[in-house]
Amino acid sequence: MTACAAHPELLSVASCHRCQAPVCGTCESRLDGASYCRACVDQLSRMLGRPLEGAPAGAAPITPAAPANLGLGVAAAAAAGLLGALVWFGVVVVTDFKLGLLAVGIGWLIGFAAMKAAGGPSPALPWISLAIAIAAMIGGEYLIVNHFVTTAVGDPGLTFIPFDAFLEVYGKAFNPLDLLFYAIGAWEAYKLPARALRAAA
Repeated sequence: MTACAAHPELLSVASCHRCQAPVCGTCESRLDGASYCRACVDQLSRMLGRPLEGAPAGAAPITPAAPANLGLGVAAAAAAGLLGALVWFGVVVVTDFKLGLLAVGIGWLIGFAAMKAAGGPSPALPWISLAIAIAAMIGGEYLIVNHFVTTAVGDPGLTFIPFDAFLEVYGKAFNPLDLLFYAIGAWEAYKLPARALRAAA
């Protein structure tokens, strides 16, 4: 027997299943039949986003909440990205003015939707959210350029321009300041899910 990590004056009765620290009967908690120290129970509570009280040794085990739903988080991020691109397109068409701050808002919306829908932290979610944000911003730009080109051409049979034509037109009107807003928007999409992941560590 070794001394308890939290109470050196007491002998340990088990080792924490997560960190292997020796625990005494006073601070031992049982989750799914395994022993945990109070520090690990607190960390698991933050990871799951709700208080998780460990049961005293010998009590019925407590089943932790389900892990993050990555598929739902990705679906919510994709829906948010589509909505953001359409709103951006609509604002530009109505006002005839492209506001770069909307790209930041799209990124934030994607990151928030991904984090909330997933229901927990996931190492892949920040990067997926970032990729979706970039795709949404490119999609919004395409819709904007496509609208003005097809309107200028006036051909009823031309609904969508080829992607290479979009790149050519966009390249001629490109403003380097756009990159700043795109970068901030991508960072916002990455930041929120990443923050949840760090908080659960």
